[in-house]
Amino acid sequence: MNPIILDDLDPNIIEWLKSRAQKHGHSLQAEVKSILQQLTVAKTKEVKLFAEDIIQRKADLMLQQIHSQSIDNNMTELMETSTINNQQELLEIKAKLKELKPGISLGNLSIREARELGR
Repeated sequence: MNPIILDDLDPNIIEWLKSRAQKHGHSLQAEVKSILQQLTVAKTKEVKLFAEDIIQRKADLMLQQIHSQSIDNNMTELMETSTINNQQELLEIKAKLKELKPGISLGNLSIREARELGR
């Protein structure tokens, strides 16, 4: 195993480490090793949770895309089967589309951010 040498460490840090080691019944070296292991485990869990979050977001985005495509297909069907006779009908359709829009948003993510998270 390779030794680690820490030069010019603040004396307050050394005293804190010594008191912590004494509190836990460890040597100074064992206490530093324990702290580094705890940090490594915590960071590994953090990375795993971040990866799981990315997977969940990507799945949500895929579902939204499927939902959006379904809405697009329904709107195309609606437009093919009916004709807009006047300005009032156009305004009503526009209002319905605005109601649908929040359901297909990306939340707080821009499309660019969503793409980057999915990579």
